[in-house]
Amino acid sequence: MNRLSKSLVLIFLLSILNNGIFPVCMSDCSSHCDSDTKLLFGFVDKRGVIKIVPKYNEARDFIGGAAFVVENDQSFYIDKNDNQVITLKKDYGYGDFYEGMAAVYNKEFTKGKFSKTGFININGEIIIEPQFLDAKDFSERLSAVKISFKNWGFIDKKGNILIRPKYIYVYSFSEGLAAVKTFEDWVWDKNISSDMMIKKMKWGFIDTKGELVIKDKFCEVESFSEGLALVSEGCYFSPKGGGEKFIRGKYGYINKKGEYVIKPKFRWAGSFSEGLAAVLGDKGWGFIDKKGKRVIKFKYERVGPFKEGLAAVKINGKFGFIDKNHNFTIKPTFDLVKPFSEGFSPVKINGKWGYIDKTGKYLFKPQFIEAYCFSEGLARVKVFVARQ
Repeated sequence: MNRLSKSLVLIFLLSILNNGIFPVCMSDCSSHCDSDTKLLFGFVDKRGVIKIVPKYNEARDFIGGAAFVVENDQSFYIDKNDNQVITLKKDYGYGDFYEGMAAVYNKEFTKGKFSKTGFININGEIIIEPQFLDAKDFSERLSAVKISFKNWGFIDKKGNILIRPKYIYVYSFSEGLAAVKTFEDWVWDKNISSDMMIKKMKWGFIDTKGELVIKDKFCEVESFSEGLALVSEGCYFSPKGGGEKFIRGKYGYINKKGEYVIKPKFRWAGSFSEGLAAVLGDKGWGFIDKKGKRVIKFKYERVGPFKEGLAAVKINGKFGFIDKNHNFTIKPTFDLVKPFSEGFSPVKINGKWGYIDKTGKYLFKPQFIEAYCFSEGLARVKVFVARQ
């Protein structure tokens, strides 16, 4: 097929996609979906238009102005006009761009060798040679890297080690602090069990100088969000039936001095988002404020964090959205939803995904196999497309 023919095919597909008439199977691959179809990714915009026609075998969100895609076993990054901006090697894996850098790793597992990770810039140039066993995205100008088994530290954007790798595991920096695991081992603790060993863990927080500023006494932690971090002290792993059973402690919240602002009393909880945190009470999920006061009743089967003023909640088997005054702004009629991002939420009903705005009006009626949140003006969608 010549370039003109390919262009005409894409124009035709784009036309019918934008008019909501898909020559594809939009629900699941049942009797009317056979080997003559394939599952492909494309991108939609906030005007209700298919911006990039579904043609990619794999795709990730636009982050830092570029999206990683795979087409016919060829990997590359595209811009928002579907132009190929960085061509990638087949024997390498690639991450997303955060703070202008994306992780790159060689897929070398033969002859006792392990994959090594480095970083490229937005031009595809290797800035930090692949040399680490693992690495996390850059956050607050630092990246967590693993140099040997259970030895994590942090590097700067030139690859210099700023915080010596000595931690069992770490989280990325958030609000100036990073969670670090300093201890994990099977120990005897007669207060818990007199006849068996239990596995304990210790987490604390370091600053960007590598100083342990919050003592490593927690069993579970989350990164700081809006000045507070979710923590639990009394959890451990207990042997059971040849495996491990995780025994959870109660959850509370600390400030950046390591002081409890909200004492551990919740069976399950989430990080703060837009001033509120989801917590599990005796009768279901609800929300508390930063003083620990309940502001939304514990009655929901499931909840999501507040995003753009609304939170997803499940009640009587269906999802809808509430505001901070506990009012349903979008009635619970959906089988599944995702958080609002850039004004829209992916919603699922009868096996198909679409998008709604904050009034509940459809941007796209349910028609996609999968739909993802908007990122930098575009959202990924997945559809079954007829093979050419």
